[in-house]
Amino acid sequence: MGRLNYKELAKAKTKENRNVVISEAYDSKGESVGYVIAEQFVVQEDGKEVNLFLKHSSMGIMDKDGLMNMYKAITHACSKAGLFKENEQNTK
Repeated sequence: MGRLNYKELAKAKTKENRNVVISEAYDSKGESVGYVIAEQFVVQEDGKEVNLFLKHSSMGIMDKDGLMNMYKAITHACSKAGLFKENEQNTK
């Protein structure tokens, strides 16, 4: 398949120096091959922000249905954790 290119779709801070990043992956022809959820390590070096993706902490999702299922799973987990009710709009 070769090297992939990524387009960042969303990023959220999960710890002081870590983000979760959701990206769409493209092959060398520019065709979408799925999605990736990856963990990003963020540090300051010489006054500049350095972002490193952690190699073994990513998850490949093959299509839009898989991405939607991940959304549903996260929404369900947040509901179970008492953060909001599943049928209520999250406005926090």
